Amino acid sequence: VLRFKDINENNLTRLNDLIIELDSLKNSKREEFKIVENKALKEMYIAKCLVNKLLSEIEDVNLSEEKYRTLITKLKAKYRELNETFLLNKDSYMELADSISLQFENIEKRFTIFEDFMKDGNYDEVIYIVKSVDMLISKMENIINNGSRIMMLIHRSIPLKIDELLNTYSEMIKSGYKLEFLDFETNMLNMNKKLNEILDNVKKLDFYNTDFELKTIADYLDSLFLRLDEEKLARESFKEEKALFEENLLKINKVVSDIYKEIDEIKRAYNLKEEDLKSLDKIYDEVMEMNNDYKSLVISFRNKTSYIDN
Repeated sequence: VLRFKDINENNLTRLNDLIIELDSLKNSKREEFKIVENKALKEMYIAKCLVNKLLSEIEDVNLSEEKYRTLITKLKAKYRELNETFLLNKDSYMELADSISLQFENIEKRFTIFEDFMKDGNYDEVIYIVKSVDMLISKMENIINNGSRIMMLIHRSIPLKIDELLNTYSEMIKSGYKLEFLDFETNMLNMNKKLNEILDNVKKLDFYNTDFELKTIADYLDSLFLRLDEEKLARESFKEEKALFEENLLKINKVVSDIYKEIDEIKRAYNLKEEDLKSLDKIYDEVMEMNNDYKSLVISFRNKTSYIDN
């Protein structure tokens, strides 16, 4: 407004004076008329440039206002959509609900600031408000889309898996499994500690790396389930192999025993020499040694592993 007033009062006034002067010089010498005419043309050019520049700036302002209005309208629509989703599922966000509500209030305040700046024509500051609202809306979208799922993992899914693991572990210990090497209780305490650390960050609406950390915990717990299953399978496999070995060992013992019971008859029937009898004695000694080694092995395993029942 001030610039338009300045153009009107100065440039256009001077131009009007020159036009009046030209009118008075219509019957004067050509040279005098030409000098004033050039001054008038120059003043007209200056006034035209100033007006065009002013009009261009006014157009830019109008375009900027339209652009910012369009952007903020889209952001308001996204805000309403996210807020509606939050309100419909507020309980599922658990401890995050209050922090999320405060964030929505913060965004609402920025919408008000935007309107104040637009009203005052403070377009240099408007762009920063629009950018900050856009950033907050993007963050809120992530929080609303993932918050309830993350809280479910932290408070229910993973703790239930930990409880199930501890119960399975306790039952296996009662059944004679020797699982001290897994350091199970310490690992579960560390898992719970890590969950609490993640929860502290999430309460601050900091979701950075949260999914990765929760997936790491879940994968580790799954690996422990597999490790316990492997122990169960190993015990069953060992029992089967142990039973088969004992069966074969009993058969060998019986054969050797039967041979020695009938040794006199066999000597006569096969006309065995002393060297042949020594070979039989050697076989007998080896079988007895095998029995002793097996008994020692069973005792040793019984003290070190869960595969053999006491």
